[in-house]
Amino acid sequence: MWVEPTATDNNLPPSVSSTSSSGDLFDIGVTDVIYTATDSFGLETVCNFTVTVIDNEDPVVDYCPGDIEEDAAPGQVSKTISWFPANATDNSGSVSVSESHVPGSEFTLQTTRVRYTFTDPSGNDVSCIFDVTLNDGTSPVFSGCPSDIVTQTDAGQPFATVDWTAPVATDESGTPLVQTTNAPNSQFLIGVTEVLYTATDAAGNVEYCAFNVSVIGEDGSLRAIMLSGYHIAK
Repeated sequence: MWVEPTATDNNLPPSVSSTSSSGDLFDIGVTDVIYTATDSFGLETVCNFTVTVIDNEDPVVDYCPGDIEEDAAPGQVSKTISWFPANATDNSGSVSVSESHVPGSEFTLQTTRVRYTFTDPSGNDVSCIFDVTLNDGTSPVFSGCPSDIVTQTDAGQPFATVDWTAPVATDESGTPLVQTTNAPNSQFLIGVTEVLYTATDAAGNVEYCAFNVSVIGEDGSLRAIMLSGYHIAK
């Protein structure tokens, strides 16, 4: 709003016209306002000024997807995941969008942040952010899991030193963490001991490799465990 300018003349009051009036609506940007006063002889004078409308208002996000979580199928290391696109509106009537990912993108076994950024012609912007998580549903795999071992105590000792080739664990998402209750070349007392290897991947999936180590004393104790399928460790 402004006070309308007035015009006077040494003859009759001049007529006044303008390109805009106080109280009019103005678009974002700069608009020239021109008042023209014309007397009865056609002589004119003008009053002009500019009205500048500055847009400081960010676009408004009308829809932003929530976090998405899906499980990968066994043996799957990536997956195509879709969603309804985010959208926004602005008081200028125009908004541009940039996105880090589009619906139907390929996602790997991890959590990926997706960002939409909406910008109006004045440079005001707002973001929509959500996470897409593809869960690893496949456990690690052991290869070379030892068979049960039967052996005798070391000479003159109440235990046996037992060696074997450690099994190897692999996983689609990287190298799993392998833990064991007993390491190769450990000492075992007379009796039956279960050796357990555990492989855990980054997603918490677990796989096991287990076998028994049976130690027979020099007097033949526990010889009854010499069952079919066992072998004597050297």
